[in-house]
Amino acid sequence: MINRNLPLQKDGKTYYVNLSTLDNIELDTLFNNNKGIVNISIKRPISKKTNAQMATIHALLHAFYHTGMHSVPQGYRESIHKFRLYYKLVYGPCYDTEINGMKVKVPLSMADYSKDNLSHMIKCVLTEIHESGAYAVSLDIRKIIEGLEV
Repeated sequence: MINRNLPLQKDGKTYYVNLSTLDNIELDTLFNNNKGIVNISIKRPISKKTNAQMATIHALLHAFYHTGMHSVPQGYRESIHKFRLYYKLVYGPCYDTEINGMKVKVPLSMADYSKDNLSHMIKCVLTEIHESGAYAVSLDIRKIIEGLEV
C-alpha cells in the first residue's frame, strides 16, 4: 500500500499525478503482484506527523515495556522491537499481503504514519497504560505524560 501526498497536476482538462516520485521497488512490486491493476483513492492531503509525536510514542512504548505491566502476547515480550511491532499491528495502519499463499498483515513503518495515525496510537497506548496501573507505579511514564501538550 502506498499512502503519500502527491502533487495533483492539470493539463487542460486532464488531471494527473506523476508516480515517478515514488519508490520504484514499491511500484514494481505493486504492479507485478496485481498484474498492473491497482486501486487509486483521491483524498485530501494527509497531515504529517510531528517530531513531538514520534518522541512521545517511542518514549511511552519504551517506558511501558520496562514496567512489565502490559498484557501483550508472549511472543512480543522478548524485546522492545517486538513490543513496538505488536502495537503497530494492533493500533497502527496495516496492509495485507500474500506470502507463500498465506495472507499476512503488515504494519506500516512509523515513518509513514500520518499525524492522525500517531495520535490514535498514542491515545490507545495511554489508555492501556492507565488500565494496567503502570501510570501509578512508573515515574518515567508520569513524566512523559505530564510533558504532553493537551
